[in-house]
Amino acid sequence: MSIDTNNSTITITEKAAIAVQEMFAEKNLEGYSLRVFANSGGCNCSGPQYGMAFENNQNPNDAVFSQFGIDLVVDDISADILSGAVIDYINDETGAGFKIDNPSDAPSSCGCGGSCG
Repeated sequence: MSIDTNNSTITITEKAAIAVQEMFAEKNLEGYSLRVFANSGGCNCSGPQYGMAFENNQNPNDAVFSQFGIDLVVDDISADILSGAVIDYINDETGAGFKIDNPSDAPSSCGCGGSCG
């Protein structure tokens, strides 16, 4: 397990961290972390698929990024895909939920033979 509090490749906004802390408190999950994961998906056009889960068990190869009182736990493959990503929490007229903005999502070409643009 590596802990990186200064040079994290993944960032959580304060608003998102507060939302996670509220969920932990509501579900009585003291000592838990937020696992963030990604896979590359099948088509470059669709970009990576992201997910998040409450985590109380870390693997030896996980990276841990601590921000705003939240530990983000990321496996080594997801860390590469999520490099530079920002996790935010949106609550507006369309609804509420987490949003992962990843600047490296922009596809340069499509491997499925279709058009990305």
